[in-house]
Amino acid sequence: MENVTPFPNRDQAKEEAGLWLARLDRGELSASERDALREWLGKSRFHEEYLRKLVGNWDDMDILSELADLFPLKPDGHASRGRSAWKTAWIGASALAAGVLLTIGLLRQESPQPPPQPELASETYQTAIGEQASFELQDGSTVTLNTNSRLNVAFGGPRREVTLLRGEASFDVAHDGVRPFVVHVGSGLVWAVGTQFNVRLFSSEVDVTVTEGTVKVFAGIDPRSADLDLVANREATTREVVLDAGESARYDQRIEIMERQPAEAIQQKLAWQRGSLIFRGESLREAVAEISRYTEQELVIVDPSINDIPIGGHFKTQDIDALIASLDRNFQIRSEQVSPNRIHLYRQ
Repeated sequence: MENVTPFPNRDQAKEEAGLWLARLDRGELSASERDALREWLGKSRFHEEYLRKLVGNWDDMDILSELADLFPLKPDGHASRGRSAWKTAWIGASALAAGVLLTIGLLRQESPQPPPQPELASETYQTAIGEQASFELQDGSTVTLNTNSRLNVAFGGPRREVTLLRGEASFDVAHDGVRPFVVHVGSGLVWAVGTQFNVRLFSSEVDVTVTEGTVKVFAGIDPRSADLDLVANREATTREVVLDAGESARYDQRIEIMERQPAEAIQQKLAWQRGSLIFRGESLREAVAEISRYTEQELVIVDPSINDIPIGGHFKTQDIDALIASLDRNFQIRSEQVSPNRIHLYRQ
């Protein structure tokens, strides 16, 4: 099943726009041609925008010369126009431009109008430190928030848009081929139609892991000024990547890492969804950083010699006290409660 909104081939769209301009110059379109043009215009906003741009430059000599090379159509549709013949066509350019724009407008009026979109509805969901919670959104999608997370949901218009303001969220997106599901997070966004994926926001980086379907990830996007239709249709760069199930990416201003994850790595990364933490040889320093997300206690390694002790095991996120006790029991790491919200860790 296709889960990502199709992105048009811009080079092909530009060529097709020139051909439509040449056909319109030839004279009134037949009924079948009008239907074909209406369908072509509806493929993406870029199709109409580029045809309008081409029309606006119709009286430019360079544009006319380029058309002479690319679209060699005579009014009878047979032999090629010469370059000089195209250049003399500027006399009637204004009338042609007006006619083309009028045709586009009429076709838009004739086209079936999409059903009205629901009014914008904004809601905020959040979890406290150590809490996980699931919420069903108005489109039937489900979002599960990890500890200390905050999510804003704004449905309405052509897209279902949410913003992960902090923390981590897992999305099970209800399929909708008309309205894509867009998650703004950090300096980028995740674009999907119907799929399952996990998003975690670090201080400046974002980690995206797909468990079902396909998503497209964009980096270096300012959500306050981005034209999302143009973003989704732009040509591939080092700032975007398509992820399939079992793949993950990390980005900041650009895609930093993109890789296929083994099943056990995904299980470990998403263990929080089952209320667990899994360590497989991470250093104590790394383990403490992860454990600290689930407790208001401040864990401080005061003995640097224990920073790199490897930690392994399965632990419950709702029982951090038992996890800290296991450090003492299994890894010879002594803990001391030095204040109501501060614990020091030493070597035994």
